[in-house]
Amino acid sequence: MSAIEKFTFSDTDVIFNYTTGLTDDFVATNMRKIAFSGDVAIGETDANESLGFYPNPASDFIYLTEPMTSNTEISVYNIDGRIAMQEKLGDSSSIDVSRLQCGFYLLKLGDKIFKFRKL
Repeated sequence: MSAIEKFTFSDTDVIFNYTTGLTDDFVATNMRKIAFSGDVAIGETDANESLGFYPNPASDFIYLTEPMTSNTEISVYNIDGRIAMQEKLGDSSSIDVSRLQCGFYLLKLGDKIFKFRKL
């Protein structure tokens, strides 16, 4: 089995890029869970990139550091890889995470993925 170098989301697919240079493309509409075993590392975003959010950890709202278009879709995945929340970003630059249970999550915002903790 090859190591996954990166995985990305499109509107309909999840694309896995392996360290060998090969890729796999899976239809995301049929995907309910992404599970990882073994060592899992999440890359940090480049400090020079302006897109981000605060606070982390968060209890009620996450605030974006840069405005996004109103049709930007956000997805929040729990630690098991299941979608915990998915919606289109409105005119607001905040995301209501108050209904999420306490724990660690991945936030997919546009083509970027961030990790955060919900208190």
